[in-house]
Amino acid sequence: MGFGRLSSLVVSTHVNEGKSCERIIQQRHDVEFASTVMNMRVGYDRITTTIEREWLSQIIAGTKKIEYRQIKPYWTKQFERVSLPFELCLRNGMTPPVPEVTVLIHRITKDRRAGEYQLHIKKVLGFKHWDRRRQQPKR
Repeated sequence: MGFGRLSSLVVSTHVNEGKSCERIIQQRHDVEFASTVMNMRVGYDRITTTIEREWLSQIIAGTKKIEYRQIKPYWTKQFERVSLPFELCLRNGMTPPVPEVTVLIHRITKDRRAGEYQLHIKKVLGFKHWDRRRQQPKR
């Protein structure tokens, strides 16, 4: 691999419980670039669920930093299957175009008294079909 020559390199990394993931990297630099990529996380686990429009709007605006889910066997299993941090995709509705936001969850706490999981939002990764200025779905 020399400079100025486009080559591809297959990098194998381990993600979550020994599962292997391969990525093909197109590069113009030497192996230093490949070693940097091998130390990065390839992707996050993801959970997709629904949310009411009011809460979706607040999350996109950045005013709601914690999402709540009831402590139920369903959510307990979902959270056991992912590792922190993970992506949480929240959708409002079923008929396209569906407003949705994807956030990065970096911590989960349990409030046993309230019977809720508290999902702490680190940042908003992106949103679709949402007019930020009018704070309503794009039509």
